[in-house]
Amino acid sequence: MALTTRSYWKRVWHGRDTRSVSHVPFAGLFEEYLNWSPGKSAIEFGCIPGDFLVFLNKRFGFKVSGIDFSPETDILVQNFKANGIVDYTFYNLDVRDWKPDIQYDLVCSFGLVEHFQNPMEVIRKHVEAMKSGGLLIIEMPNLRYGQYLLHILLDRESLARHNLNIMDLDTVSEMLSKLGLKVLLADYNSLFGFYIGSKPKDLMPKQGIVRVLQVITNLVSLLDINAPSRFFSPFMVWIARKP
Repeated sequence: MALTTRSYWKRVWHGRDTRSVSHVPFAGLFEEYLNWSPGKSAIEFGCIPGDFLVFLNKRFGFKVSGIDFSPETDILVQNFKANGIVDYTFYNLDVRDWKPDIQYDLVCSFGLVEHFQNPMEVIRKHVEAMKSGGLLIIEMPNLRYGQYLLHILLDRESLARHNLNIMDLDTVSEMLSKLGLKVLLADYNSLFGFYIGSKPKDLMPKQGIVRVLQVITNLVSLLDINAPSRFFSPFMVWIARKP
């Protein structure tokens, strides 16, 4: 069972502007693990609005594909057009219903797996789409420990849309190993960040706290400090190779 709906993702992405993509989160990890790869293929599960695929194409030369069940597909189309990408494949469906007809050199998702009650089913889909020797990148938010306390106070609604049980480095690493992958990286990412899907509506003081935390998040982002910890790092990342 998915913990989000098409209508939810329609609200998330509706009205999102297109932009020229030159940088994305986790670009440093991409530089460490990826090479210039013209002719090689990459697919992103949960790909709208398309920034990651644009970056993978422009920076590393991947031929890109994506899957997403959000109805806001025009955002992806316009984003690709604005960035000069015309050769791509897009599947507008639930990733669990997708059956790959080819396998890919790179399979990735950013903030997808944790939106399912049975994340192993979705992770297995990632692995099925990988070529032998292919690379897997999975990212999800860290909503446990100190981040959990912040969200309980300020953003309790979003916790219901996330499977907190899967937000554990060892749990996902064990899943990947059971599926035959060699885990290259399993770690928290970034020093601090706080993100919510919508402004709190109940208490004015709560809105003020959120604004302060978002200012801190922006400052930390500008400093580009990666000192991860399980307590306040906003992201978790796994990178694995298929033998």
